[in-house]
Amino acid sequence: MSVVDSISQLFVALVTFIGGGGLAVFFARKTKVSTKMGLLLYVWHTLFCLVFLIYTLKSPADSIAYFSAAVNGNCSFEFGTNSVSSITCILVVLNFSYLACFLFFNILGSIGLLFFYSSLKQVNISNNKFITRLSIIIIFLPSISFWSAAIGKDAMSFLSVSLALWSALDLKRRKVTMGGAIFFMLLVRPHVAAVMVLAIAFSTLIDRSLGQKVRIGMFIISLISSVVVLPFALKYAGLGDDVTANSLQSYIEKRQSYNLSGGGAVDIQNMSLPGKVFTYMFRPLPYEAHSITSLISSIDNVILLLFFIYGAFKCVATRKIKYESLLKYNLAFIGVYALVVLLMLSLTTANLGIAMRQKWMFMPMFLFLIFYFISQSEKILNKRKAFRGI
Repeated sequence: MSVVDSISQLFVALVTFIGGGGLAVFFARKTKVSTKMGLLLYVWHTLFCLVFLIYTLKSPADSIAYFSAAVNGNCSFEFGTNSVSSITCILVVLNFSYLACFLFFNILGSIGLLFFYSSLKQVNISNNKFITRLSIIIIFLPSISFWSAAIGKDAMSFLSVSLALWSALDLKRRKVTMGGAIFFMLLVRPHVAAVMVLAIAFSTLIDRSLGQKVRIGMFIISLISSVVVLPFALKYAGLGDDVTANSLQSYIEKRQSYNLSGGGAVDIQNMSLPGKVFTYMFRPLPYEAHSITSLISSIDNVILLLFFIYGAFKCVATRKIKYESLLKYNLAFIGVYALVVLLMLSLTTANLGIAMRQKWMFMPMFLFLIFYFISQSEKILNKRKAFRGI
């Protein structure tokens, strides 16, 4: 596989990289992230893009298949996997090389990283230094940038979930951005886009601050959108139009038997539900690593596990969540989306290699919830200290 075939393609790659930096500055300002941090996140993400590119030249990867399909003219558009090939086809027509295509998808993942970081900053209103340090640790986890930096569905799905999270924090003013989030997810994973729309419908229905007419209107729009999206989702998932309890159970059992070959395979059929959820979110652990990518992911998983345990203690410490806070941060949408997607994927994925990539479709939501509980706990602690000081 040739990375660049001509001087003109090298020029396109250079323009793409510089253009990505410009977009990083633009979206950093839009999301109220410092320009310095925006560029740092872009450079950090680009480093993993180049690492991933080199990795694909030595090991089998979907990115090569996408690019080869585009070069060979296999450009018929369909939702799901073929949408990536179609986008790559357009890039190839515009004289994008393998390197430039990687850099294009890297831009999508970088923008997603910016919106994710901005969301974590928004929950830290008091600029607590401890929470700031935690957000820096999370945002620079290698797994986030590695899996969202290559030609493939993961860059767009990560961008989508980050846009959705950021939009949910102020849905009244960010409805267009939420529409973009749904669109990107619909392109690559229609079944997850359907969950996103339904989660919006649910959160809108319980949001008393919108007023009854607005709530009903947005709920109807969300339901209509669900009707439009759901057929694509069912077709993409392989369930067909006639879904019954038996067909759903058969589908789950069938999916659990997929991808049971290779070092990342794990038999989940006989696991309990908590075991499947834990496997999907936090495995492989270091002792299960079978390659350099799984080793890096396993270290990230240890950090995430410790972070979740710490967040659980903070969740208990907050005891009660005020209804006003629930609405302010739209925790209903965030929680419903994250939980449904987690259950849907953990019940049907039997390969840790796939899970390492796909969990970043919902993990940002869970991480935000943990940051919320930590932030609330810190506020309570500060109030108690102030009271004792008085």
